[in-house]
Parts: sequence; structure tokens; C-alpha cells
Amino acid sequence: MTRINCGIPAQLTSIHTENSEVTAAELYSDGIHILQFQDYVGNVSELRNNDLILINGKVWSKHPYPSSIEKICFYSVAKIIDGHILVEDANRVRVWIPNKKPSIQIGDFIKYDFISKDITVIENNTANDFLSLDIAPYLYKPTDTLHYENFYGYSSLVSRIKRFFDINLRKKDLLKKYNSHPAKGILFAGNPGTGKTFLGKIIASEFKLPFYLINGPSIISKWVGDSENTLHSIFRAASQSAGGAIIFIDEIDAIAPARTSLSSQHDTRLVEQLLTEMDGFNSDNNIMVIASTNRIDSIDPALKRPGRFDRIEVFPPPTLNDRLEILTSKESTIPHEKLPIKEIVKRTEGFSSAELCAIFTEAIQLAVDHEREKISELDFIQGFNIVEKTRKKNGREYIS
Repeated sequence: MTRINCGIPAQLTSIHTENSEVTAAELYSDGIHILQFQDYVGNVSELRNNDLILINGKVWSKHPYPSSIEKICFYSVAKIIDGHILVEDANRVRVWIPNKKPSIQIGDFIKYDFISKDITVIENNTANDFLSLDIAPYLYKPTDTLHYENFYGYSSLVSRIKRFFDINLRKKDLLKKYNSHPAKGILFAGNPGTGKTFLGKIIASEFKLPFYLINGPSIISKWVGDSENTLHSIFRAASQSAGGAIIFIDEIDAIAPARTSLSSQHDTRLVEQLLTEMDGFNSDNNIMVIASTNRIDSIDPALKRPGRFDRIEVFPPPTLNDRLEILTSKESTIPHEKLPIKEIVKRTEGFSSAELCAIFTEAIQLAVDHEREKISELDFIQGFNIVEKTRKKNGREYIS
């Protein structure tokens, strides 16, 4: 026996007697259904607009207990796009609802009537420490265990970058004596695996400031205006942080490609939004933007001028001395027999830092497979061969 009180609650929005159809809108989502009269269980003549029904597969019926439907729900506003708002309830369930109030802001607490579609603002967002539900995932929590000393190799590069942040974040008051402002941003460029993102996390750990980590492709949305809104919310939250903040944009080329006559409207809007945000914040507030890219030539030139990204630091492939430091430092953290580090160093020209560490990863896999308690010389050599073979297969080469 079919239960008549099971199904998705919906409201009839139109009735078409000439073609025996009714249109129903789901109460708790944007779902729309076109339903045939012949599937209806009961007297069709009793149907009226705004009646509540239950939909179960292709079977639908008039709701036997309409008063039992929860008509009022309370939400916080997470996103506002194109006449609709994305709201979230106490159980973190999200739904889109139409927005009839232009004054509603992200973070407002509202009451919504699913029957009348009325929205009542219960509490406005006025807190300076407000963090949008949509940007919370971008807030990276640094660890106390990361320091500049944990970045092996690249000693001169790391020293330059360390001085840059010390001057522009720790010594900004001295800059004012020269009637100068701190830099707004720094761009890390170089091949994948050279440690750009890792160094950014070290900086977050060193300065203990709110650190927003944005992966370029992850911020891109199919919704018009959504990416720009998220970007604006992140910069807004950073600017409201009393002690300052750092924003790290990884793979910035994905959201700020060079604009051409062939660029899509989405690409153009996102670049312009980033330019607006870079120009809009005050560097005196201890806000710094770090960006990284593997394709520096593809970034819009307007971002690379002083006043936006004031410094560009290129991460080249590790030198012989860098490779020796990286492998020796990694060796000291792992149980091992005597390993031919110096011989392997000579054979790893062009390897990235990540690929050098991958040699040990492969060696550990081999040692575990053979149930050895230490990495043997053979494990290490075979690990190198595996990584080298992978590099050749993928056609890895340094792009200057």
C-alpha cells in the first residue's frame, strides 16, 4: 500500500486544464515539476493554485496534513547572486531562495517563509570580525613547527624574501620616516615543485597573522559573479583583521590571465576584480598579498607593476649546492644506511625540490616492501631511477 503522506513537499504554481498538466515548485529547493493529471490520486477538480502536494517519484497527491509542513525556517546568508541568496541553516544545509530585499547582506540572519516567500531580517551583519561562510575554507591555520630554517637550499633567495617581509611587515614604522608605504605584494615565479607554496606557509607561521590560502582554480565558479564575490569577501575579511593579514594566491595565472580581445567576460571580470582589490586596500594595515605562478608570462601585465606586486622573485631549479643541502637535510630525518648522496646530486641537474624529496619517498616504499628497517643504498639508487624515469616520461624541463 502506497503511503500518501510520503514525498517531497511542493506548492502548485499553475494549473493547465487544456493539456492536463500542473506545475509545482518544491518548497525546500529550486526544483520545478511538470505533473500530469492522470498521475494524481484523488479528485482533480479539488486542486487550486498554491495547494500543497507531496511528490513521490511519478506519483503525487494532495498533502493530507498541510499544517504539518514547516513553513518558517531560520538561516544565515552565505552568498548573494543574481536575485537569489544562498542560505545555510543550523545543520549547515544550504539552499537557494529568491531574494526580494536588496538590502540583505552576506552574514545576515533571516527568517524565511517558504509559502509566502517573505524574508525577514532578524539580525544584520555589523561585526568587524565577520568571516563569511564561503571564505572560511580559505583561512589557513599555520603551524608553529615551520620556520625559514625548514626551507632547504635557495639560501640567497630565502634571505632576500625574509628581508622583504621583515621590512614591510615588522619595520613599517621606519618606512613612514622616509614618507614611504609598505609594499602590497610579492610574486613567486618558477617551475612546479620549487617550494613556492611551502615558503608561503613558512611565512604564515613566522608572522602569526591570519593567512588566506587561495588556490586559483578552486575559486572559479560557474555562477556569474560568484568568483568575484568570494575574492572580494576574502580581501574584506583581511582588511578587517586588526593585526593585519596575508593573502596567498596560488596559481594566480588561473584567475588573472592576460586580457586580450579573445578573453572571456568571466576572465576579464575576475582580473578587474583582483586589480580593484589590490588597489583598494591600504598596505599600512599590515596586509600583504603573495602570489605564485608557473607561467609568469601568462599573467595580466597590469598586476606586475609596482604598487601591486612590487617584487617578483624567481625560483630556479636548485643548484648543485642546493641539491646537496636538500638531500642531506632529508637524509638526516630518515633511518638509513650509507647513501651515495654526492653521486646522486651530480645526476639530478634540473630536478625540482619536490622531485629530490620524491627520491626518498620512492626509496622508503622499496624499503617497506622488503621489510627493511633502514633505507639501503640500493633502495636509494632505485628511488632515483624511478623519479628520473617519471621526469623523462612527463617531459619535465625548466621554463624560464
